[in-house]
Amino acid sequence: MLPKHWNRGFATEAIQIFLHHACRKLDCKQFIAFSHEDNIASRKVAKKIGMKNEGPTNVKGVDHKPLRYTLDNCEN
Repeated sequence: MLPKHWNRGFATEAIQIFLHHACRKLDCKQFIAFSHEDNIASRKVAKKIGMKNEGPTNVKGVDHKPLRYTLDNCEN
């Protein structure tokens, strides 16, 4: 997304639409996301949509430990 569109809620809105579709139409039950600890915007979006921060985790092929977020239901 171009910087001029940052901090306007577009990412949160897009993810909420995706989650609604994935829960209702695809019957998904769990969602996992990873974010670099310095990516404050992504961390805020994850929190806004109700994801739980599980802390740093190892990811094969990644030279840092990204934060792992989970959402285990479709209530949010």
